[in-house]
Amino acid sequence: MKLVLQTTDDLPLNFGFTGKGSTAKPEGLHDIVRAGAMGLKLHEDWGALMLQSTISGFVEHTIAALKGRTIHIYLSEGAGGHAPDIIKVCGLKNVPPSMVCHHLDKDIPEDVSFV
Repeated sequence: MKLVLQTTDDLPLNFGFTGKGSTAKPEGLHDIVRAGAMGLKLHEDWGALMLQSTISGFVEHTIAALKGRTIHIYLSEGAGGHAPDIIKVCGLKNVPPSMVCHHLDKDIPEDVSFV
């Protein structure tokens, strides 16, 4: 985390980096936050359950489970296999949305359209 933070030292912008939010022992979470992570990312690929998808119910169930707490939701555009209406969360005051694109090519019109 220290090296990641140092890579932005010369840039006139504010950056925040999340750390892996799953570990075998709670001390690992404390370590990554003490090292400078601004938050922790839970991901179903790392064993975080339940993932918000069509098998987990509807977007309304996810919104209700948040109980107004602030949460950053990745893939809120719906490309991650989530409920088709997951984009609704982008209208909530407590959800700063983002979109993560992997392996896209600026020279492929379909990739540019997707973004």
